[in-house]
Parts: sequence; C-alpha cells; structure tokens
Amino acid sequence: MKEDWETNPPVDMEEALEIVDGDDELLKEIFDDFLEDYPDALAKIKEAVLMSDADSLYSMAHKLKGMLKNVGANTASIIASELEGMGKKQDLSRAGETLKRLDEVCKGLRSFIQQMKDRKNTF
Repeated sequence: MKEDWETNPPVDMEEALEIVDGDDELLKEIFDDFLEDYPDALAKIKEAVLMSDADSLYSMAHKLKGMLKNVGANTASIIASELEGMGKKQDLSRAGETLKRLDEVCKGLRSFIQQMKDRKNTF
C-alpha cells in the first residue's frame, strides 16, 4: 500500500510542533518514545479484545489515545477513542474490526515517523 503522505499525512506536523512549542529536539524525543512504547500498548489492546476484557480495553485505549495525541496523530487517536468508548460501554461487538483499522493506521504512522526522523532538517 503506497502512502499518500503529501495530501494525507498520519501526523499533523503543525499541531505536533505546536504541542512542543516548536522544539524540534523535543518532538524527536517524543517520536522516539512513541515508537518504543506504542507496540506494547497496542499489544495489550489486542489482548483485551481477544479476552473480551472491556475494562482493560478502555484503560489501554485511553492510554494509547493520549500517546497518539502527543504526536499529532489525529486519525489514529480518533480510532483509539472509538475503542475506548467500546470498553467504557462494555460493548466489544465491533472491537475486532476497529482494532484492525487502528493497527493499519499505526503501521503507517510508524513508517511516517521513521521517515521523518531519518530525514535531515525534518521540521
């Protein structure tokens, strides 16, 4: 799947830079932290869905939503919020398909962040 990051980037870079008051180095650190931490959060969400554990889904989706907001990943954050709501309502009937969407968006997000980090004068 070819990413169309020019017209639809997974990170709102303007928002991400605003979050860190334009501090490029801090944003790079936040990106590094995200790349290190999000796989565990996503794995715990997957486990919660497989185990039909609505409380854990709520908690972990809430955590991941915050991580995604911190990097300006609005689309992924919205999907994590949907999972959070499912956990809160104790209704996991659509959690599997929503999780698949989140997983795909996070894969693209990881690739985008890695490319941004690999570029010189990224921000």
